Amino acid sequence: MNLIKKDNTKVNAGKLRCRVIIQIIQKVPDGYGSFIETWTDQDTVYAAIIPLRGVELLAAQKEQSEITTKIIIRYRSKFLADYRFKYGNRYFYVETIINPEERNRSLELMCRETK
Repeated sequence: MNLIKKDNTKVNAGKLRCRVIIQIIQKVPDGYGSFIETWTDQDTVYAAIIPLRGVELLAAQKEQSEITTKIIIRYRSKFLADYRFKYGNRYFYVETIINPEERNRSLELMCRETK
C-alpha cells in the first residue's frame, strides 16, 4: 500500500482512515505501597491497519514471531516499541518500528494483535 503521494511530498491522508488510540504502560501506586501496571492513553491518531497475509506474513514471522499486522501512521519523532494501539476492542502491540527511507513522513509499525 503506497501512502506517499505521487509528488513524493506528503502522506496520502485518505488511506489513514482508522482512528486509533496510542497507549503506553505506566506504573501506578495501588495504595498498599506497591505498583500496578496499567495502560494509559497518550494520543489519538489516524492510521492504516493492514493485515499481513501470504508471503508478507511468512517473511515477517522470520523476523519476529506473531507479527500479524502492519500499522502505518504519520511520522512522530518520539515513538517507542513499548506503545500499543487500541482500535475498538482490538489491541496491537508494537514489535518493530520502520521509518521508510528515513524520510520522516510516515512510520510502519509491525505489530502483533491480541483481543
